[in-house]
Amino acid sequence: ETRSAEKELNKAHMHRLQTPHAMNPIQISALTVALCVVVAVASFFPSARGHNMVGMSAVASKMSSPVLRGVVGGGEFGQLSSSPRHHHLHQHATKIRFARRSGLANMDENCIGDPSLTVTTNVQMDKDKKMEFMKKASKLVSTTLGKPESYVAIAVNDGVSLIWGGEDTPAALCQLVSLGAINLDNNKKVSEGVCEMLKDFGIPGTKVYIEFRDVARENMGYDGRTFAG
Repeated sequence: ETRSAEKELNKAHMHRLQTPHAMNPIQISALTVALCVVVAVASFFPSARGHNMVGMSAVASKMSSPVLRGVVGGGEFGQLSSSPRHHHLHQHATKIRFARRSGLANMDENCIGDPSLTVTTNVQMDKDKKMEFMKKASKLVSTTLGKPESYVAIAVNDGVSLIWGGEDTPAALCQLVSLGAINLDNNKKVSEGVCEMLKDFGIPGTKVYIEFRDVARENMGYDGRTFAG
Protein backbone atom coordinates (compact mmCIF):
# COMPACT_ATOMS: atom_id res chain seq x y z
CA GLU A 1 0.00 0.00 0.00
CA THR A 2 2.87 2.35 0.84
CA ARG A 3 4.52 1.76 -2.54
CA SER A 4 1.22 2.20 -4.31
CA ALA A 5 0.64 5.48 -2.52
CA GLU A 6 4.16 6.69 -3.41
CA LYS A 7 3.56 5.84 -7.08
CA GLU A 8 0.28 7.73 -7.08
CA LEU A 9 1.99 10.69 -5.39
CA ASN A 10 4.84 10.73 -7.92
CA LYS A 11 2.37 10.42 -10.79
CA ALA A 12 0.38 13.37 -9.46
CA HIS A 13 3.59 15.39 -9.02
CA MET A 14 4.70 14.69 -12.60
CA HIS A 15 1.24 15.62 -13.84
CA ARG A 16 1.49 18.99 -12.11
CA LEU A 17 4.91 19.62 -13.63
CA GLN A 18 3.66 18.84 -17.13
CA THR A 19 0.37 20.70 -16.81
CA PRO A 20 0.50 24.45 -17.55
CA HIS A 21 -0.32 26.60 -14.56
CA ALA A 22 -3.29 28.86 -14.90
CA MET A 23 -2.28 32.48 -15.49
CA ASN A 24 -4.31 35.51 -14.61
CA PRO A 25 -4.93 38.23 -17.26
CA ILE A 26 -2.26 40.53 -15.82
CA GLN A 27 0.42 37.82 -16.02
CA ILE A 28 -0.64 36.94 -19.56
CA SER A 29 -0.51 40.59 -20.65
CA ALA A 30 2.93 41.13 -19.09
CA LEU A 31 4.39 38.02 -20.73
CA THR A 32 2.81 38.90 -24.07
CA VAL A 33 4.38 42.36 -24.09
CA ALA A 34 7.77 40.96 -23.02
CA LEU A 35 7.75 38.32 -25.75
CA CYS A 36 6.64 40.82 -28.38
CA VAL A 37 9.60 43.04 -27.46
CA VAL A 38 12.00 40.09 -27.68
CA VAL A 39 10.58 39.11 -31.09
CA ALA A 40 11.01 42.65 -32.40
CA VAL A 41 14.56 42.95 -31.06
CA ALA A 42 15.53 39.49 -32.31
CA SER A 43 14.51 40.49 -35.83
CA PHE A 44 17.45 42.88 -35.95
CA PHE A 45 20.02 40.21 -35.01
CA PRO A 46 20.01 37.34 -37.51
CA SER A 47 22.70 35.35 -35.66
CA ALA A 48 20.72 35.24 -32.44
CA ARG A 49 17.24 35.13 -33.88
CA GLY A 50 17.10 31.48 -34.85
CA HIS A 51 18.38 30.25 -31.48
CA ASN A 52 16.11 32.55 -29.50
CA MET A 53 12.99 31.75 -31.52
CA VAL A 54 13.48 27.97 -31.14
CA GLY A 55 13.71 28.33 -27.38
CA MET A 56 10.80 30.73 -27.24
CA SER A 57 8.64 28.44 -29.38
CA ALA A 58 9.29 25.59 -26.96
CA VAL A 59 8.28 27.77 -24.05
CA ALA A 60 5.21 29.03 -25.87
CA SER A 61 4.00 25.50 -26.62
CA LYS A 62 3.68 24.84 -22.89
CA MET A 63 1.82 28.04 -22.10
CA SER A 64 -1.86 27.97 -21.36
CA SER A 65 -2.54 31.26 -23.19
CA PRO A 66 -3.33 30.88 -26.94
CA VAL A 67 -2.29 34.52 -27.41
CA LEU A 68 1.20 33.83 -26.08
CA ARG A 69 1.47 30.68 -28.17
CA GLY A 70 0.39 32.72 -31.17
CA VAL A 71 3.12 35.33 -30.63
CA VAL A 72 6.11 33.00 -30.78
CA GLY A 73 4.83 29.61 -31.88
CA GLY A 74 5.62 28.32 -35.36
CA GLY A 75 7.38 29.93 -38.31
CA GLU A 76 10.33 32.31 -38.27
CA PHE A 77 8.43 34.96 -36.37
CA GLY A 78 5.42 32.89 -35.38
CA GLN A 79 1.85 32.84 -36.50
CA LEU A 80 0.79 36.07 -34.89
CA SER A 81 -2.69 36.53 -33.54
CA SER A 82 -5.21 38.75 -35.25
CA SER A 83 -4.84 41.62 -32.77
CA PRO A 84 -3.63 44.96 -34.23
CA ARG A 85 -0.47 44.88 -32.10
CA HIS A 86 0.58 41.42 -33.31
CA HIS A 87 -0.40 42.25 -36.91
CA HIS A 88 1.92 45.28 -36.74
CA LEU A 89 4.79 43.09 -35.49
CA HIS A 90 4.22 40.68 -38.37
CA GLN A 91 4.32 43.54 -40.89
CA HIS A 92 7.48 44.90 -39.28
CA ALA A 93 9.18 41.49 -39.48
CA THR A 94 8.26 41.21 -43.17
CA LYS A 95 9.75 44.65 -43.90
CA ILE A 96 12.98 43.78 -42.09
CA ARG A 97 13.36 40.54 -44.04
CA PHE A 98 12.90 42.42 -47.34
CA ALA A 99 15.41 45.05 -46.17
CA ARG A 100 18.04 42.40 -45.53
CA ARG A 101 17.47 40.80 -48.93
CA SER A 102 17.77 44.22 -50.58
CA GLY A 103 20.99 45.16 -48.78
CA LEU A 104 19.20 47.66 -46.52
CA ALA A 105 19.71 45.76 -43.27
CA ASN A 106 20.91 48.79 -41.33
CA MET A 107 17.72 50.75 -41.91
CA ASP A 108 14.56 50.56 -39.89
CA GLU A 109 11.09 50.58 -41.41
CA ASN A 110 10.98 54.37 -41.64
CA CYS A 111 14.33 54.56 -43.39
CA ILE A 112 13.53 52.24 -46.25
CA GLY A 113 12.12 54.30 -49.05
CA ASP A 114 12.50 56.65 -51.93
CA PRO A 115 12.29 60.24 -50.82
CA SER A 116 12.37 62.39 -53.94
CA LEU A 117 11.84 66.12 -54.36
CA THR A 118 10.99 67.59 -57.74
CA VAL A 119 11.07 71.35 -58.29
CA THR A 120 9.63 72.89 -61.44
CA THR A 121 10.12 76.61 -62.00
CA ASN A 122 9.95 79.19 -64.79
CA VAL A 123 13.17 80.76 -63.51
CA GLN A 124 16.34 79.88 -65.42
CA MET A 125 18.80 78.97 -62.68
CA ASP A 126 22.53 79.48 -62.83
CA LYS A 127 24.16 76.05 -63.21
CA ASP A 128 26.39 76.32 -60.13
CA LYS A 129 23.67 77.84 -57.97
CA LYS A 130 21.24 75.16 -59.09
CA MET A 131 23.61 72.40 -58.00
CA GLU A 132 24.13 74.13 -54.67
CA PHE A 133 20.35 74.34 -54.23
CA MET A 134 19.95 70.63 -55.04
CA LYS A 135 22.60 69.57 -52.51
CA LYS A 136 21.02 71.69 -49.78
CA ALA A 137 17.60 70.32 -50.63
CA SER A 138 18.95 66.77 -50.46
CA LYS A 139 20.27 67.30 -46.93
CA LEU A 140 17.02 69.02 -45.93
CA VAL A 141 14.91 66.07 -47.07
CA SER A 142 17.26 63.50 -45.53
CA THR A 143 17.45 65.27 -42.16
CA THR A 144 13.76 66.12 -41.91
CA LEU A 145 12.38 62.76 -43.00
CA GLY A 146 15.05 60.73 -41.21
CA LYS A 147 16.10 58.98 -44.41
CA PRO A 148 19.64 58.06 -45.55
CA GLU A 149 20.79 60.72 -48.03
CA SER A 150 22.08 57.93 -50.28
CA TYR A 151 18.44 57.27 -51.19
CA VAL A 152 17.32 60.88 -51.61
CA ALA A 153 16.73 62.08 -55.18
CA ILE A 154 16.39 65.74 -56.18
CA ALA A 155 15.27 66.94 -59.60
CA VAL A 156 15.02 70.56 -60.79
CA ASN A 157 13.22 71.51 -63.99
CA ASP A 158 14.03 75.18 -64.53
CA GLY A 159 13.18 77.58 -67.31
CA VAL A 160 9.84 75.91 -68.06
CA SER A 161 6.63 77.58 -69.21
CA LEU A 162 4.72 78.37 -66.03
CA ILE A 163 2.39 81.20 -65.06
CA TRP A 164 0.90 82.11 -61.68
CA GLY A 165 -2.31 84.10 -61.31
CA GLY A 166 -2.44 84.57 -65.04
CA GLU A 167 0.94 86.30 -65.09
CA ASP A 168 4.46 85.37 -66.10
CA THR A 169 6.05 85.82 -62.68
CA PRO A 170 8.76 83.81 -60.86
CA ALA A 171 7.05 80.75 -59.37
CA ALA A 172 7.69 77.11 -58.53
CA LEU A 173 5.69 73.89 -58.27
CA CYS A 174 7.22 71.20 -56.07
CA GLN A 175 6.43 67.63 -55.12
CA LEU A 176 7.92 65.56 -52.29
CA VAL A 177 7.32 61.79 -52.51
CA SER A 178 8.22 59.40 -49.73
CA LEU A 179 7.39 56.04 -48.21
CA GLY A 180 6.20 57.27 -44.85
CA ALA A 181 7.50 60.22 -42.80
CA ILE A 182 4.93 62.49 -44.47
CA ASN A 183 3.23 64.37 -41.64
CA LEU A 184 2.40 67.89 -40.52
CA ASP A 185 5.65 68.60 -38.68
CA ASN A 186 7.91 67.26 -41.43
CA ASN A 187 5.89 68.92 -44.17
CA LYS A 188 6.13 72.31 -42.47
CA LYS A 189 9.91 71.98 -42.07
CA VAL A 190 10.41 71.02 -45.70
CA SER A 191 8.08 73.77 -46.90
CA GLU A 192 9.93 76.37 -44.86
CA GLY A 193 13.34 75.16 -46.01
CA VAL A 194 12.47 74.92 -49.71
CA CYS A 195 10.75 78.32 -49.80
CA GLU A 196 13.70 79.93 -48.06
CA MET A 197 16.16 78.47 -50.59
CA LEU A 198 14.01 79.47 -53.56
CA LYS A 199 14.12 83.10 -52.44
CA ASP A 200 17.74 83.14 -53.66
CA PHE A 201 16.33 82.77 -57.19
CA GLY A 202 13.79 85.56 -56.80
CA ILE A 203 10.89 83.20 -56.11
CA PRO A 204 8.77 84.36 -53.15
CA GLY A 205 7.11 81.85 -50.84
CA THR A 206 3.72 83.15 -51.97
CA LYS A 207 4.47 81.77 -55.42
CA VAL A 208 5.44 78.25 -54.33
CA TYR A 209 3.22 75.18 -54.12
CA ILE A 210 4.52 71.94 -52.58
CA GLU A 211 2.64 68.67 -52.76
CA PHE A 212 3.52 66.05 -50.14
CA ARG A 213 2.74 62.51 -51.23
CA ASP A 214 2.94 59.41 -49.01
CA VAL A 215 3.23 56.43 -51.35
CA ALA A 216 2.39 52.82 -50.47
CA ARG A 217 5.30 50.40 -50.70
CA GLU A 218 3.68 48.35 -53.45
CA ASN A 219 3.41 51.54 -55.53
CA MET A 220 7.12 52.35 -55.39
CA GLY A 221 9.51 50.52 -57.70
CA TYR A 222 13.22 50.12 -57.06
CA ASP A 223 15.92 47.94 -58.60
CA GLY A 224 13.55 45.87 -60.71
CA ARG A 225 11.03 45.23 -57.92
CA THR A 226 8.89 47.15 -55.46
CA PHE A 227 9.48 47.96 -51.81
CA ALA A 228 6.66 45.56 -50.95
CA GLY A 229 8.62 42.68 -52.47
